[in-house]
Order: sequence, then C-alpha cells, then structure tokens
Amino acid sequence: MVFQHTLLAVFLCTLSLLDVEDVSLARVNCGDWTEVCTNQNASQIPTVTLFSPGERPRRYNGMLGTESLHSFIRLGAVG
Repeated sequence: MVFQHTLLAVFLCTLSLLDVEDVSLARVNCGDWTEVCTNQNASQIPTVTLFSPGERPRRYNGMLGTESLHSFIRLGAVG
C-alpha cells in the first residue's frame, strides 16, 4: 500500500510539472480490469505506457522518479 501511495505522489508531481496540453495520467486496477491489462500486456506492476494518437503505445522502462518520468512524457508528447 505504501508503494502505491508513493507512485501516486510521483505521478501527481509529474503531472504538475508538465507544460504540454492534452496529457492525462490514469491508473488501472488490474484486479478489476483484467481484460484491459491483458490487452495492454501489463504483466508487471507498475506498468507505465504512453499513448499518443496515431502512434503505437510506448512502454516506459526507466526509473519511477518524477524527473525521469517527466522527461519521458514530455519527449513523447512533442514527438
């Protein structure tokens, strides 16, 4: 439970740093939404995936810290 709150804090901090429009962060409980997690190949916790219109989803494999996650989203949003 502590890990979930820490990860949520990282996501919220990252969201506050974003200077791009039309970016949303969401979380899915794979216990409740098994079909979504199966379709997205989310087999480990946590799984961070960037979805951009017209592009294939990109999986984030970096450190789960605010700065690295922020960079990943910003670079994905402009390219």
